[in-house]
Amino acid sequence: MALANSKTTKDAGQLPSPASRSAGLARSAGAKDTLKIDRILLPLQFTERSVDAARCAAGLAQRLGAKVSLLHVIPADKQKAGGFSDEDYPLSPDRSTIQQAIIDALGTVPFRRLTLAGDPARQIIEHARKEGAGLILMPTRCRRHRFRLLDSSVTAQVIRRAPCPVWTSAKDSLKLRSIRHVLCALALAPRSVKVLRWASQLADHLGARLTIVHSRAGVPTAHGACYWDLNAARAAWAQQDIAALQNTTGTHARVWVTGGEAARAIAAAARHSHADLVVIGKSGSFWRPSMHRTTPYEIVREAPCPVVIC
Repeated sequence: MALANSKTTKDAGQLPSPASRSAGLARSAGAKDTLKIDRILLPLQFTERSVDAARCAAGLAQRLGAKVSLLHVIPADKQKAGGFSDEDYPLSPDRSTIQQAIIDALGTVPFRRLTLAGDPARQIIEHARKEGAGLILMPTRCRRHRFRLLDSSVTAQVIRRAPCPVWTSAKDSLKLRSIRHVLCALALAPRSVKVLRWASQLADHLGARLTIVHSRAGVPTAHGACYWDLNAARAAWAQQDIAALQNTTGTHARVWVTGGEAARAIAAAARHSHADLVVIGKSGSFWRPSMHRTTPYEIVREAPCPVVIC
């Protein structure tokens, strides 16, 4: 793993590189977006992790000046005939206690509560789109599936189809914490401009420093010295692409370029740099995940801190 300051990447550009790729990344910027998170959508399961998520949402809402929407979805197979209301589904004593803890966690943050029935993932996505949520915040258990493309958890489905960024964690790291360091993982795909800009603007709002990491697919070096040269050239091309992205977005972050499987490499970079938050982009295609066929859900599973997928 090599750490480089973005200002030093000009030397790397002396090696042969696909200049059209960097130009394409820069052209994909489009209009300059500004970070706008007026409402945070918080799906509830009435577990202890929901209380931690509420505390995290409250802290973010206070920093960003946002409101919070609490959403509880009753699966369709549990819905009573003839419609429903909150009174039709009274909470157990334990869940009532958790609900009160969630309300207490939100404190003075403006919030509203809503109960819907149907498929949880679909209702979360549709409600986020309907009310223009700027962020969905929800924990996940990140259960491993033998066929990773068939991950069907609610969070995995929301990550793939949400109209806004999703803030999640597979570990007990959604507890309220100070975000001092944001690590932005870039796949160097057309969406990377948007991902870097969003991460940079969030870091500015939270008063955090920003670091960029890119995991490149390495080539085995046991078959000859020429493979060392190819790996070095690929690292140089990555540095050049990242420099172009930083020039487009106006960022001046430090850069990690590392090799190996993306999910583990990003997790290692997050631990090494003591990152408090990792920001990544969505896969460009369901059947062809970005970042060397690594799905965002795999990165969430490995990361030691919360991850935002945008």
